[in-house]
Amino acid sequence: MKCGLTIEGTCLLRKNVFGKNCYVGKGSEVVCSEVGRSSYVSNNSSITFAKIGRYCAIGDNVKICIGNHPTKDFVSIHPCFYSTYGQGTPSYVKKDVFPGHKFTDEKKKFVVEIGNDVWIGNNVSILDGIKIGDGAIIGIGSIVTKDIEPYSIVGGVPARIIKKRFDDDEIQYLKKLEWWNKPDEWIRDNAHNFTSIKLLMKNEGI
Repeated sequence: MKCGLTIEGTCLLRKNVFGKNCYVGKGSEVVCSEVGRSSYVSNNSSITFAKIGRYCAIGDNVKICIGNHPTKDFVSIHPCFYSTYGQGTPSYVKKDVFPGHKFTDEKKKFVVEIGNDVWIGNNVSILDGIKIGDGAIIGIGSIVTKDIEPYSIVGGVPARIIKKRFDDDEIQYLKKLEWWNKPDEWIRDNAHNFTSIKLLMKNEGI
């Protein structure tokens, strides 16, 4: 463990910012990303240009930063016809004429933003330009093609909402509480109430 980061086996980590008590599983790549405290990335996942909140659980074989290709008008989908990078082939253009990635922020640092307390199941792919709200759950094998609302459970290809984790009042309470930003002492003192949203709402005011 170094600076609160636990690494399992061989990983590729480059130009990242990790919070306290994070974990990266064997065979995973995390590149040019920000990972909030107590979040983990399991085995054989590829996380690139992602902003990940606190207390997130990311499963095996999760893919983030997939890239885009033109699907109409352009004669070819190959980057050498629209990108100066060319992807290994000498480019035929002098400037970029199609965005290879969709960014979620004005500074073009991130292609995916994941909120806090998010669970992403195994074998999930998340397309560029996606924002996933706090408390969301993404089912195994899903392909995420659009933004995910806070505290929703989604699944499928493409991923669609299955249900909400809590009712509207409870979701509003959690949005206001933002427990993941509380001091460690608060979280320890209230951890016994986390078994039930109703118990937490009853015993802890904001």
